[in-house]
Amino acid sequence: MSKIEEIEKRLGDMENLEAVKDLHRRYMYLVNSQKWDEVIDCFTQDATADIGMHGSHKGVAELSDLFKIK
Repeated sequence: MSKIEEIEKRLGDMENLEAVKDLHRRYMYLVNSQKWDEVIDCFTQDATADIGMHGSHKGVAELSDLFKIK
């Protein structure tokens, strides 16, 4: 791998990490603000969430129910 390719890969990795951090910040803001209708946008269509006493939820439809989106 050339030096340029190595730098490009590291930059891509850093950009991906920042995107994950941004998504986490957005999710936490929306949850703390109780903006339940917007929280679901933080998940992919095939998301799975295991939320303690609320159990496991698969897909946007089940996650929408979890966040009481109607």
